[in-house]
Amino acid sequence: MILKSTTTTDADREAAEYLGAITNLDPQALGEEIIRAGSGVVGRAADEVIKQDLKEYAEGKISYSVSQIEVDNTRDVLNRKKEFLDILESTRAATKRAFCALLVTDITKLDSIMLLAADEKYQALFTYPKQEENVYYLKGVVSRKKQLIPMLTELLAGAEG
Repeated sequence: MILKSTTTTDADREAAEYLGAITNLDPQALGEEIIRAGSGVVGRAADEVIKQDLKEYAEGKISYSVSQIEVDNTRDVLNRKKEFLDILESTRAATKRAFCALLVTDITKLDSIMLLAADEKYQALFTYPKQEENVYYLKGVVSRKKQLIPMLTELLAGAEG
């Protein structure tokens, strides 16, 4: 998140300064270059993007997965929304998970969208603001571990597995 994430440490700041001195780029410009190089969606298969950083979770008997990708613009993912949702749904069905999600974090706005394929039983639990069908807007959410998973845990707390 170019040193703006809630998970940023002093070691991260020191590393950014060091790398910036080597490359003659300020940490912001260097971070943007790294994000563009490492998170491109164009030309990559949807399943590759989803599997790149997929984590599995369980809340009681309810299992689910959340993948995350950091981008400098969510447009490339939204233009291929159906493709991503089809992969999420086929993964969900094959693994019998309650839902599979892709968290797409916009590092320029420090917000995320979440593409969601959910079993009908769990779909109604998701009351986040909808941007489009099966796409939710998560203002200020950038960390899967520190922000999204606690939100999902709370959501699932009353649900039966």
